[in-house]
Amino acid sequence: MGEKIKTLSKGKILAKEFEIELNHPPRAGLDEQIHIQSEKFRFEIYKKDYLKYALSVLTAEKNLKNLKGID
Repeated sequence: MGEKIKTLSKGKILAKEFEIELNHPPRAGLDEQIHIQSEKFRFEIYKKDYLKYALSVLTAEKNLKNLKGID
């Protein structure tokens, strides 16, 4: 597990506080990691995979708003 570089975001899901962190790679030659964590759970994902998922979610949001006619 890499050392924290910075906090990218904080928020709440189902009334629970969570944080999204950018972390140094666990070892040399690997990609940086993103940790999505709260008091009860922790999810680790490599930065390149996180970016793919994040862009997919943003695209899905845009498509849904277009379908529903929401600005």
